[in-house]
Amino acid sequence: MSGLPIRRLTLITAAALGWLAFVFTTVRYVALSVALEQQQPLFIYLDWRVYATGAAQLLNRSLYRVPLDAGTAPLPLDVFNLPPLAAAAALPFLPLGADALLAWQLLGAAGVALAAMAIGRLLGSDWRGAVLWGGVGLGAYVALDRLAVPDELNYWWGLVLGNSGYLMLGLMAAFALAHTTGRERGAGLLLSVAIGIKVWPVALLPLLLRERRWTTVAWAGAALAIQGLLFVLWLGPDVVAPALAALGERVEADTLVIGVSAIGSVVSWWPVWAPAAAGVLLILVPARGLTGLGLGILAGLAAIANLWGHYLPTILFGAILVAGGLVIAGRQASVERRGPGLAEEETLSPEREFG
Repeated sequence: MSGLPIRRLTLITAAALGWLAFVFTTVRYVALSVALEQQQPLFIYLDWRVYATGAAQLLNRSLYRVPLDAGTAPLPLDVFNLPPLAAAAALPFLPLGADALLAWQLLGAAGVALAAMAIGRLLGSDWRGAVLWGGVGLGAYVALDRLAVPDELNYWWGLVLGNSGYLMLGLMAAFALAHTTGRERGAGLLLSVAIGIKVWPVALLPLLLRERRWTTVAWAGAALAIQGLLFVLWLGPDVVAPALAALGERVEADTLVIGVSAIGSVVSWWPVWAPAAAGVLLILVPARGLTGLGLGILAGLAAIANLWGHYLPTILFGAILVAGGLVIAGRQASVERRGPGLAEEETLSPEREFG
């Protein structure tokens, strides 16, 4: 048979359709956000307004010291309750004016796309295969997205809010790629950015310590220290107390929460420390490699008091890494049991699995 094998041709076709579906869905949701902004100003771009207002306060050195005020519609917070890097992340977009929020949404979409390709790469494909399998995954994601009930679980929800969740997913994917290919300095810098924006990726540090990734830990710690020093120098040392108080502010759940935090939304006896305890239990699992990465991501998410529905893609990413790591480890063990010579030929390279 001439030309491409049927299986390869099918994969390429499915990937192309998946990428087209993802791009079409993204453009449609972004356009719908613009159309609905005037009709529902209390909802559309809600989280983006928090980041943008925090960025403006960072510029005028009033961050954490004055209430948030978007000037047009109420915000869900009285004061900016995220690390200062979350405000700084919005700074490059402010000069774009009205187009800033569109660029922010597209950055989030790029994070989702990167995560889809990273899964294929992490599970053993080369980059060409990762693009193909990423397209298949994205196609399946947006197809199932149309069936999501309630709406808070679908791709639209994170885009329309302008949340940083999809950006964080992209950062986690980039960190995982750097970590599994031995790029320790890059992994440390990426992890410092992720922790500096949302804090919860700090749950990945125990994995790095288990794997003795001292260079990654050192670069992440140094970068975080520099972040803190720069913000204190810019905002003034007296900002530390109000900043710590603001970071302790919690947004009450007024919409769907998922994961461990969903238990507290349906039972009255669930203690406030239970999500953090669940995260610690996941961290204590002595897993390495992809499984450890996935558990670290899930542990960080579990510790979030109110885990909103738009975190679902990040949960899926972590769960796929756990499952993929277990499958890879099982295959390695099977090959090793079949004999030293065969194990040497068939076992995965160290850069793929550190366990």
